[in-house]
Amino acid sequence: MKFRIKQKILLLLIALLSVTITSLALLAGYSTGRQNESAAFTDLDRDLRTWQNDLERSVVHLRDVAIREVSDPASMALLSQLLGLALTIGDSHQAPENPELSRTLGYEKSVALGRMLPVLRTGGFDSIAVYLHGRLSQLVSPSGAGMMVARAGRPGEAWISATGDIHGALPLQSWPAWQPGTPRRTFR
Repeated sequence: MKFRIKQKILLLLIALLSVTITSLALLAGYSTGRQNESAAFTDLDRDLRTWQNDLERSVVHLRDVAIREVSDPASMALLSQLLGLALTIGDSHQAPENPELSRTLGYEKSVALGRMLPVLRTGGFDSIAVYLHGRLSQLVSPSGAGMMVARAGRPGEAWISATGDIHGALPLQSWPAWQPGTPRRTFR
């Protein structure tokens, strides 16, 4: 069968038309894929920003809760008792007469450390330190706690500390048996 010129031209036009349609379909598919990819990344970016804003609001809320807890009148009364005992013990005339003051101060500090633990956990803080007269008095972190105490029969104060168990519980009731050492970190 012989094709005439008109038929050859018609076949060529049909082939060219099919190649053009196929090329346009591939280009449209590629373009649509790029648009879908761009839309997916835009949605992901929006979701991440929303999540980040929610997280920041949550952190601010938890810190507010923690600061309100520390500003509680009972906490303020405990801190004022600590300061009063520290001043009394610091007075060289009172300390030798009454060794129970040192023990009472240590007990009050362990109670204060116990009150700081929930603040530390809910506030998302790295650690909480209490300074008396510009010196580190107590420090609590997720891994442990420590405090300065006056030891009976020894001049000055010593730093004692303990680490928490695998659940983060601190041995606050057995504070007299804590090991002497140096503070891991201090802040100013």
